[in-house]
Amino acid sequence: MQNLSVVTPEPFSGHQPPGSLPEPDELLGKAPAAAIIEAAAWLEALPEGLPLSLRLEQVLRLEEVARPQERRLVDDYLISPRLGRRQEYRLWQINNDYRMRLVAAYENCLDRYSAGETGADGIPASLLYARLLSAYVACHKWARFRYGPIGGRLWSGAGHAYLGAVDAGLAAIPLSIFPGAGKETSPEREYLKVLMLHASSMDNLLPTEIEVALQLISYFLSYFTFTEELRHGNVFWVDAAKPLPPTRLARRPELAPTLRFFSAGKALKAVAELRLQIKRAGEVPADVGIGRHFSAASVLSVLDHLARHWGPTPPERSNTRHQVNSRLVVINGLAAIQLRLAGKVELCGDTSEDWIAENVSQDGVGAKRPLAAGDWIRIGALVGIQPEGGDNWLIGVIRRYNRETETLSFVGVETVGKAPRLIVAAGSGADSAATLLDTPHVGDTVSLVLAHGAFDETEPITFELDGVTMRLQPLALAETGADFVRGRYRVEEP
Repeated sequence: MQNLSVVTPEPFSGHQPPGSLPEPDELLGKAPAAAIIEAAAWLEALPEGLPLSLRLEQVLRLEEVARPQERRLVDDYLISPRLGRRQEYRLWQINNDYRMRLVAAYENCLDRYSAGETGADGIPASLLYARLLSAYVACHKWARFRYGPIGGRLWSGAGHAYLGAVDAGLAAIPLSIFPGAGKETSPEREYLKVLMLHASSMDNLLPTEIEVALQLISYFLSYFTFTEELRHGNVFWVDAAKPLPPTRLARRPELAPTLRFFSAGKALKAVAELRLQIKRAGEVPADVGIGRHFSAASVLSVLDHLARHWGPTPPERSNTRHQVNSRLVVINGLAAIQLRLAGKVELCGDTSEDWIAENVSQDGVGAKRPLAAGDWIRIGALVGIQPEGGDNWLIGVIRRYNRETETLSFVGVETVGKAPRLIVAAGSGADSAATLLDTPHVGDTVSLVLAHGAFDETEPITFELDGVTMRLQPLALAETGADFVRGRYRVEEP
């Protein structure tokens, strides 16, 4: 993959005659990042005095030209194993900036069309509404790749476009919005994608899983219900005129003509059928539209997630949470945790962070975290947590993340070890450090956190703990994270 640190946009001279665009080969021959940067520059530089019909033609064509390169850049962002954090953020900026400019360009055309500008009669209005809402879908997706915040502008903009299509009598008209695109869509269906993306609780999915979820939402779109009236079976509602996200129908909202109600409808049955089909075949059917980079196992996991969150009853917490307001010291990653458990604080550096716990339960903690602390948070990251006033450490895995504002985020952590001990695990190879998460008793099952590649399902390990030699028989690999694996073992007589 290209080195993003040296990618810079080619200058836009401003001397192109009205109506000119780079030929498709010009963008396709460039590196993906450079192509999307140039496409964003073209959108920004379109002359204001361009006639409406010509301006829309420009924007429509430019999006079509940029689509293959944008798809490659999305793949780079999601699956490249060589991306550093700075490169990852740079990729996100490039994609997000292009999509926001595309939304602005379509909204400019829509505003001029709605104002009855000369030449508006020949505008393909249904296509304009659908392309704009499709661009909003992408903006929401990119915002969720970084876990928000989702500003009111994204909600009100998409809602305004949808209501405009309704007033024009174009919301439900099916059409193919891109040349060669197999499935038909409509302005209403594109708006429904935005709503279902939020209803699917993306704050505990990885970016790759968010991409899979959106593809599955598109695949199941025809099964969802979307109505103006409150009906039996509705699960969610939204006021399209307000800058607010949809919410579950826990109570009847105050009625308004801009209210809409929706649910997964028959999609829950279709999810179960697709899940069974994938398990039997061992692969995802081609017509689902999931890229080749995503395994059948990962798609099954996302299907299970969607089924839980689309149902009429929201997923319940396994344990009651209690509200608190206390300070936590948090460290990131296996190496830092092992140094702390070994008492080698001087080798850790000043890498700990202060979080504020908001709620705790038997199996986890929810906490506020300042975004200025750094951008290392990832779903599945291993953390060490020390409650205020204590000298003990807890081991946890981040399961939920949401940027609530530009300065503050919420982190949900599952506790996987409440009394961790650092041990030296001896197997057939070299001794290696491991973190024991449970107190070992013969016959019990315990968990170990080890470095990548250190779990061997065929190799028992032995270690000494408090002067007693113990033996662990491997059972299964429970989890794989960015810098660790967690294995389950049975404690045996040495």
